[in-house]
Amino acid sequence: MKIYKYIFIVFYLVLLSGCATTRDLESDGTVTIQRVDSKSAYIKFASIKQFDKEVVLAGVVKLRRSGRGNVRDHVDMRLTAQNGDVDYMQEVSYHRLSTKNGEANFRITLDKVPHSGSLLRLSLHNTSAHVEDIWSE
Repeated sequence: MKIYKYIFIVFYLVLLSGCATTRDLESDGTVTIQRVDSKSAYIKFASIKQFDKEVVLAGVVKLRRSGRGNVRDHVDMRLTAQNGDVDYMQEVSYHRLSTKNGEANFRITLDKVPHSGSLLRLSLHNTSAHVEDIWSE
């Protein structure tokens, strides 16, 4: 019985100490998030966080009109360093949360930590638009 008590205490202390380091890269000024919405939907929420060596971009897209329906657009994501070099570019699909509230979420893992002063541009586009066409504008 005593061993369970010690296991619980160790588990509790590890939980309190926070075994993983988490940084909100937007809050600490490393990354600025710019949202470009479409006519049919908008980016309700977006965050970029670092968990140890993993960087995760996550967000929620919501339809502009009320009621049911799928969000048919996609998110184009571009991470640009302060000097203007594009560090990362990807078309991001999202997963429907519920047809009742017209929301969908997206989440991707980046392969490197952004440089300080980077700009993360999230653009909503309909499914007929392609990444190459959008970034060449």
